[in-house]
Amino acid sequence: LHAVAGAAIGPLSPAMLLAAIAAVVVYSAARESAEEAAGLQALHLIAALFAAWPLDALLTHGLVRATAQFVTLSAFHIALVRTVALCGLAVLLAFAGSRLQRAALVRAAYTLTAFAAAKLFFEDLRHGRLDFAAGSIFLVALALITIPRFASVKKRAA
Repeated sequence: LHAVAGAAIGPLSPAMLLAAIAAVVVYSAARESAEEAAGLQALHLIAALFAAWPLDALLTHGLVRATAQFVTLSAFHIALVRTVALCGLAVLLAFAGSRLQRAALVRAAYTLTAFAAAKLFFEDLRHGRLDFAAGSIFLVALALITIPRFASVKKRAA
């Protein structure tokens, strides 16, 4: 939680790796079909989000550590890196969902993008660096353009 939305990025713990691996394994073991009931679709979406959340935390952690090698990190740097991680993972989930015929991954991609858009107001704009906030807005807009294109590829292929 601190890696994705906290004030600072803490050290990487083995529990983060274990949570990410376990969540992905549990989600990938589940079967889903296009004709299932709304309740099952909601459960698959929740499972996909639980699988995506630790992956986003690991991606954010890695990107922050890599960025720290080149610049002295400030709050606006971390906010932009979090947006990069959220939007990048959302696009990756949409791509994987369209290729693997898993609608819950595409829905999770939209949910992560909505979280990134909300993060713009609560984190990026609050730190006062408009150039970095503009970069975050651009990334969210790019994700909102790319994700429906991957979803439509799935519909055309089906």
